Amino acid sequence: MRNLADESNLKIGFHDKFYFLVYILPYEREDGSKAWCDVGSSGDAIEKWGEKFGIEHYLLFEMKFD
Repeated sequence: MRNLADESNLKIGFHDKFYFLVYILPYEREDGSKAWCDVGSSGDAIEKWGEKFGIEHYLLFEMKFD
């Protein structure tokens, strides 16, 4: 489980949804090793992680403060 709000410096505000946590399997690097490190800090295009890192499935947990 990764804390996206912290790793990706996502904006958190009242009445706005934001991604808080994510559960991912490791992705495979070019050298064959597996890692998680670059995913959480890769920016705010979270919905594109599957394409960018070849991650087939991941769970996003969204929050909203009212």
